[in-house]
Amino acid sequence: NVARPPLQKDWRDDTAVWREGGDTYQRIVDKSDERGHPISKSMVHRYVNKVFTPHEYKPTSLKDRQMFTEIRDFVLESYLNDSEATLSSIKQTIKGTFDEEISEAVVRRIREECGLICYNTRYGHSVREVNRPLRLSFCEQQIAERNMFTNHVFTDECMVQLSANSRFCFCLRGDVLRRVKSTHKNPVRIMIWGGISWDGPTELILLDPSTKIDSGLYQVMLDSAYKPWARRLFGDNAVLIQDNAPCHSAHNTRAYLEREELKAMDWPAESPDLNAVEI
Repeated sequence: NVARPPLQKDWRDDTAVWREGGDTYQRIVDKSDERGHPISKSMVHRYVNKVFTPHEYKPTSLKDRQMFTEIRDFVLESYLNDSEATLSSIKQTIKGTFDEEISEAVVRRIREECGLICYNTRYGHSVREVNRPLRLSFCEQQIAERNMFTNHVFTDECMVQLSANSRFCFCLRGDVLRRVKSTHKNPVRIMIWGGISWDGPTELILLDPSTKIDSGLYQVMLDSAYKPWARRLFGDNAVLIQDNAPCHSAHNTRAYLEREELKAMDWPAESPDLNAVEI
């Protein structure tokens, strides 16, 4: 037999002894403070007046205890196959598969025993089934052509917030006031258009955040910032890379590119890869 370590007394045990000895709440608080455990009179009052009700022992709810191992393996496999499975769905499946009625609390304990931990779900950009063949064909074509994108210019627009917007801060334990940061009700934001290539970035265009970029405005942006820069660096070999936003794929925009003899590459829809200008 392995000897069990002696039970350690805490402030509750001392409080019960002192109260039975006739000490007042204030005297109990003072004694506890002397031992290095500060408490309040309200804590003493709640403890000494608490009614302890012994919990009724209930045997396991499984009809066949030999099935527990199979149920535990089933719970683990269910979460490995579907990490977003719900307690209620697993409970119902167990009832239908094993003819056993177990509570959600039991499923939680099995989940913890198997080492499953709850995390916040992170979502990544994926491609719809209908667009995957097109994306694959595009990638295979670029690999076959050994395209290194050395004369390609990746462009896009993005919104930038100029005030503080950090989601995390680090403070000493208990210093909750440092978590409070000042912020404006309507933070200043600005829209930026720009591009980047093997030989460097384009000029930036700053726009009001309420600006709606249509085909006409987009042509003006390309004419003022992209066209002279691209021809200075690449001559007539520059290739414009842009997503499929309406202002990029509009008929008028395509006609402008053809009229100005500006090359552009058709980019697949729903590309999960980050545009180089966004990195």
